[in-house]
Amino acid sequence: MKSKYRFLAVVLLILFFTQGCHNPAVSPPDMTGKINIGDYVFRIEEAVADQYNARIRCSLRRGDGAKIASDARFESFEVGDNGSSFGGTVKYTLSDDGKIIWIDIAQSGSGKLDDVCTVTLRNLTFGEDGALKPVNGKWETSYRMQTEEETELSADDLKLQTADNSGSYQLSSVQISTVGVHMEMKIPQNDIVDFANQFEAHLLLNDGTVIELELHHSIHGKKAPFQATAEAVLGEPMKLDELYAIVVCGREFPIRLN
Repeated sequence: MKSKYRFLAVVLLILFFTQGCHNPAVSPPDMTGKINIGDYVFRIEEAVADQYNARIRCSLRRGDGAKIASDARFESFEVGDNGSSFGGTVKYTLSDDGKIIWIDIAQSGSGKLDDVCTVTLRNLTFGEDGALKPVNGKWETSYRMQTEEETELSADDLKLQTADNSGSYQLSSVQISTVGVHMEMKIPQNDIVDFANQFEAHLLLNDGTVIELELHHSIHGKKAPFQATAEAVLGEPMKLDELYAIVVCGREFPIRLN
């Protein structure tokens, strides 16, 4: 009998170490980029990112291919990577044929982004149209981003005056990619409102066109000088050879590709 119990104990130990605390209800993360939401289908169509910025295009359409209510919106739309979220904008646009709502997301973060984005949605609503009832729930899907490398533009700890000439920033790095712009610097005060108002930048194209940048600002550190970053996602995909320069606080940085 002892040998029988000893054999049973060995079997149980083997099962414990090979299976661990596996919970069959816990499934691997969904990486399809697609979610079925009642009569509707949500899909991540494209996700492109550099180290700090991401441009994501999603679609929402009816599963039967019919026209979709133009005011269909999610009550909550969150995009993050590796469990952390980052600042940005979400824009809804109805297609010309009325069958698709395009959802364009521009996201920026002061820290380096992961190559997988996770979209979390809550409650699909239809504005004031009482004929359509909201679809309540929480849905999540992930998608591997297409990554783009940045081009480093030398800053060499350049001293820049603020827009109103009341102070200066010590710019240490300017990086640009087909997705966005990332800048690092030291600043004298931990004042995010003043920093956002004073630190400005725009792009110059070869044909003289000016593209304003909607910057996402952040400040880090406990004492002066504080570490600060400013990022922006380019609104449309752009080839770097179309760019002539980036202008930061009035100072022009020519864009020269190797």
